Amino acid sequence: VTKNHGWSIYVRHSPIRPRCSVHRLRDDRGVGVAVGSITAGSGEIILVGAGGEEQPGGIGTAVNQYDTVYVGDGGEATVTFVDDTILTLSGGSALTIDELVYDPNNQASVGLFTLAGGALGLVSGDILKSGDMTVTTPVSTIGIRGTTVLIDSGVRVNRVGGRFVVTARSQTGEVVTLGISRDGTVGIVTVANRQTGQSTTLRQFGETVTTQTVNGGATQLKSTLLPEEIKTKFGVLLLLLQGATGKDLADPANLQDALQDLLDFIELEASPD
Repeated sequence: VTKNHGWSIYVRHSPIRPRCSVHRLRDDRGVGVAVGSITAGSGEIILVGAGGEEQPGGIGTAVNQYDTVYVGDGGEATVTFVDDTILTLSGGSALTIDELVYDPNNQASVGLFTLAGGALGLVSGDILKSGDMTVTTPVSTIGIRGTTVLIDSGVRVNRVGGRFVVTARSQTGEVVTLGISRDGTVGIVTVANRQTGQSTTLRQFGETVTTQTVNGGATQLKSTLLPEEIKTKFGVLLLLLQGATGKDLADPANLQDALQDLLDFIELEASPD
């Protein structure tokens, strides 16, 4: 049984035991402070507060510091944060906002999230102009630098008898894929295994890290997914992100548009008056 901000996660038949704590002291003065809101969603959405209190979530519902957002099977949710970071969750997901601080005037901004299970799509916002963003999963610590990232934790969270139960779902393990940013660029994602310390950095669109657990040991495998493969794997998350940004963040044409904009800018700068 793993305690997480006032509610219990019961692990059943899972080779991956989620460890949902983040090694940072929580400042309880932030409890109840809104850091974003649900901007799209359907199906069962539940917000669990720092003290374990629950409320149903829907479009317009505030998301507070230390809240956990749970999305039931068949549901989906999009959360937009105060720095314009956009985060999407598909069914069977639970995500905790461990800390989100945005201060455009200094270097104190930070975004820390824990994905206990499920799948997540994230388009980074202004926090990364002056701070860091990290997603902790059952097996990895994922550092994000100015980009879009798609994460399938390899397990799903379900609500059974009022409890959140984590069950194994995928034999392929955790999958992390680098997408295209809203401006057409590609940032950097670093995936560090929490058990072995093995780390892999993604720098190119479609680069992917798959973490598999075999005989108690975890191994990272790096590959590159084609756009069609990304859409097959993360179709729901990509549709949600497209609805929020107006762009297909798995379409290479967006990369070409960004490159052409850069070339046009360079040509303009080089042209005589």
